Amino acid sequence: MKKIINMIKHLLNKKSKNELINYHNSQNRDFIRDPVFFIGTGRSGTHFFADLFGRHDDIVSYHTDKHNKHDLDSFSRFIKWFELPISTKNLIDYRGFYIEKANEQNKMYIEANAYLSFMIKEFYENFNAKFVLTVRNPAKVVNSLDNKGWYRNIKNYDRIQPYPDYNFSRLNHSFGRISPKTTDELNLWKDYSSIGKNSWFWNSYHKFVFDLFENLPFTHKKTIKIEEFNFEEYKNTCKFIDTPIQLSQNDFDKIVNNRPEKSKKIRSENEWVELEKEEFNELTALTRNKLGYHEIK
Repeated sequence: MKKIINMIKHLLNKKSKNELINYHNSQNRDFIRDPVFFIGTGRSGTHFFADLFGRHDDIVSYHTDKHNKHDLDSFSRFIKWFELPISTKNLIDYRGFYIEKANEQNKMYIEANAYLSFMIKEFYENFNAKFVLTVRNPAKVVNSLDNKGWYRNIKNYDRIQPYPDYNFSRLNHSFGRISPKTTDELNLWKDYSSIGKNSWFWNSYHKFVFDLFENLPFTHKKTIKIEEFNFEEYKNTCKFIDTPIQLSQNDFDKIVNNRPEKSKKIRSENEWVELEKEEFNELTALTRNKLGYHEIK
């Protein structure tokens, strides 16, 4: 286990940019404009929100792909989920550097990044950050993750082992696609279909985030159901993150109608077999009911 921890520490401590060398955690972080992080499971609207608020002239907007730090960002999810004793200082410094650069232009830093969802406590304490949790119909999310190949063709885990899975083709896939932390749950999980595993992920992810949200003041957290996000809700979100309304109804409608990946569909949830529907309904029930989504018939 010690060798594993050392290997992961080495990965996390790699410098992202030469400019970061002189940026230290002890630096004064009393920002002019506090940052906002849009978080979610993935497949829940992060591209859309990065694009939407990237059109504001007082905002510097980043999506996961713009930083292109998928491995290190997904690693934060991995270590927080498995409670590994590894510092996230470099990840915090990296974001602090870009938040400060945005502030130098008197702009707000916004990042839409599903991988950073478990960094809520650290980003709030270091940056006074606000968080917008974007949620989407779980059947749509689970189906989309399944179409992307999440949890397909992986080995059956025989024991709890917080170590990157060699069966995934990319490191961020291994870090980002978490697995159960208890033996009893693992014994059930490993026999689920890929729909069942993705349903477990959707529910586990939200439970983890909601637990972190409990420690945030109401002024710093907001949940948005993507299906209900209309122009009025856009205006409410502008007020929440403290940016002027800069898009017209017509501008907003054009962006909504051109959402990234909106037209991509392979298999739909209507094509799930009975076992997959049963797994979905059972494994998502707790959070699904809390958010007001229905089961699959």
